[in-house]
Amino acid sequence: MIKVRTGIAGLAFCGLLGACSDGGTAKPADGGGGNTVQPNPFEPSDLKMAAAALSAAIADAANAADIKVAVVANRHSNYWTPAQIGAGRAASSIGCFSSFDATSDGLSASQVDILNRKVTESFAGISVSAIDATGIEPAIANAVSKGVNVITFDSDAAPGSQRTLYLGTVNYEAGKAAGAKMAELLGTAGGKVVAVAGLSTAANAQERIQGIRDAFNGTNVTMVKSYFDDINFDTARTNVESALTETPDLAGIIGVYAYNGPIALGVLEAQHKVGAVKLVAFDLDTATLDGLAAGKVDAAIGQRPYWMGYLSVYLLYSMKALGVAQTKTLLAPWMSGTNGDIFSTGQDIVTPATIGKYREYLESLGISSS
Repeated sequence: MIKVRTGIAGLAFCGLLGACSDGGTAKPADGGGGNTVQPNPFEPSDLKMAAAALSAAIADAANAADIKVAVVANRHSNYWTPAQIGAGRAASSIGCFSSFDATSDGLSASQVDILNRKVTESFAGISVSAIDATGIEPAIANAVSKGVNVITFDSDAAPGSQRTLYLGTVNYEAGKAAGAKMAELLGTAGGKVVAVAGLSTAANAQERIQGIRDAFNGTNVTMVKSYFDDINFDTARTNVESALTETPDLAGIIGVYAYNGPIALGVLEAQHKVGAVKLVAFDLDTATLDGLAAGKVDAAIGQRPYWMGYLSVYLLYSMKALGVAQTKTLLAPWMSGTNGDIFSTGQDIVTPATIGKYREYLESLGISSS
């Protein structure tokens, strides 16, 4: 298990939105003349508005330092660094205590142990990225029965869960975006495509892959197979090699987890197939960013882990300080889904043509990947 704690004396707070710059807000341009610098197209204005609304609502809450909230990711990886930073900045802003945890083995049982321990340690709220959508539910139910507010982020629990809401990418839509981009890259000729992913039991992988498949409807693109690696990098590499061997005329690879894209790129480079096999990645790992800049990765679907961490802390604190009902009422403008329990953090589609602007946006947050 990986564990990082941040509280009042944790990561330095650099302003309400967690950035030490203006975060892309329009401002007078150098040289005068009444011109303004346009906001960066990757700035999530809706998430900024939600954060500001939560901050204003809890401004008068007392005894913030007595409230502890936890953010629990699936498995330790560099992908979660922005979420850890966001959670720390939010806690510093509020003045509450937060912890950021992840398993070291990617096992659902290990994640359940973390949640159960947070309950015994009197945490007021837990935000969890479920490794197993069904397997996590007993731990969620236990926490709720003890008065602990639970939300999910990044990867949801199964339908009917007692969690209050889901915060993060609407994974089916992100999958459709990835599939549509791959279909665009392959053109009318189409071709055979595989998906390589981490956890077959995780809702995020299942929903993204279904979205990819549905995006290919009505096109000449065919999804021939999905490979899973259980977040084992050696298996991930072997899966890409197997895909290229099993499907000699493979036209495209979609990497569903953050590390899948860079690993796939490494295999394509080794086999001199960069460009011949189109590559669409999920998430903006440093290696993926470099691959986009070099024109070796054709596109990437960017999630917003910084905001998942940042808003997790604000949401959990608000639920404790104001109550769940008032928090949900406050969030109504940003909620979606059949049950009104989905808080989408959105997605970005980054290509070699837009990588420069995207990197500028990351720099405005003080992070180097996403």
